[in-house]
Amino acid sequence: MRFNFVLISCFLLVPAVLADKAGAWWDEDKGAFNYIVGSFFAPQLSGDPGSGISLWVAIDSGGCQTSDGGLTSGIVSTVTLNGTQHQGFLVWDPNSPLDFDITISTGDHIQITLNIIDPSRGSVSFVNLSNGQSVTKTFQASAALCGSEAEWMVGHGMTSGQQLSLAIFDSVSITGAAAGARGGSSYYPFGANLRVLYSGDEPGATHPAVTNTTAYSDGSLTVTYLGSQ
Repeated sequence: MRFNFVLISCFLLVPAVLADKAGAWWDEDKGAFNYIVGSFFAPQLSGDPGSGISLWVAIDSGGCQTSDGGLTSGIVSTVTLNGTQHQGFLVWDPNSPLDFDITISTGDHIQITLNIIDPSRGSVSFVNLSNGQSVTKTFQASAALCGSEAEWMVGHGMTSGQQLSLAIFDSVSITGAAAGARGGSSYYPFGANLRVLYSGDEPGATHPAVTNTTAYSDGSLTVTYLGSQ
């Protein structure tokens, strides 16, 4: 039960936002973020085979003032004839995505931590808490990060560079969510900017919201599927 926690909800009446993701994000000064963490359970999906969703945490996913760099890690969950399949991934834009060789089953508890060591060097810890498998990598990229944006998101899945149609889900939660600078301020979904998914490129009567996003003061957020409208 979450009724003991303060909550902020984003539902329908929000500014124009990207239509392909829902969740919470902060946009602060350069250097505000050099780590982000979040955990979630691999979701059970339904809908047409080939549809899907992604869950992820990211720093500078929209790029930054000085480069196109962005660091993102999460899972892509896809509806198949045999149920829901899940794939862990890492992307440091503009490099190609890296898939993790780790087994993920529906219901598994995934925890992800991203760290910026310096603007062009970072590390990821991707842990399946349910089966004990994990991946830890340190890497470099040509596009530097600014550390000015942090986000926890749910959105359309991507495979081979193509956006998947949105699968049907009940609700998905990202918990233990925090970001900030080591030795500096910490940020959580509660109080952040919130996004919802729309059925088209712009919100409005012809493109209503298909999700609701709620942030809680316990460091979690929930994205609930409202259905096609």
